[in-house]
Amino acid sequence: MTREAEFERVLRNAADPQQRRVASEFLGYVPRSSMQIKALTEAVNDSDEVVRNNAVRALSVLGAARNAPSLAIDPQLFIAMLFSGRWTDRNKGSMVLARITEARDPALLALSVSKHFRRLSKGPPGTTLAMQAPF
Repeated sequence: MTREAEFERVLRNAADPQQRRVASEFLGYVPRSSMQIKALTEAVNDSDEVVRNNAVRALSVLGAARNAPSLAIDPQLFIAMLFSGRWTDRNKGSMVLARITEARDPALLALSVSKHFRRLSKGPPGTTLAMQAPF
């Protein structure tokens, strides 16, 4: 079994969040592959905040690599992160969304805006317009 395969197995199956944290960190440093991207994308929904943070950060770095094909990942996962109660989820989710929308694909942008614009324009649950950032 390759190191990459072992990291993927641990990330998907380990009960110990510390082991998943290490695997999600290291998977960002192995040669890019579709299995790596799939494992990191699945980890976006991990119950552990650090695992999610590591996985999303790794996807963002992979998406920024020069001369690499764009990431073929579902933007809905990262749009949903914008509504998380955790700052790290919102921060890293927006980072990946910025990467995957850099090419300004009209279909991707329309999907993102049409489905979530009303929800985004209302701000986080429990806030009023006065509590939102003035920009």
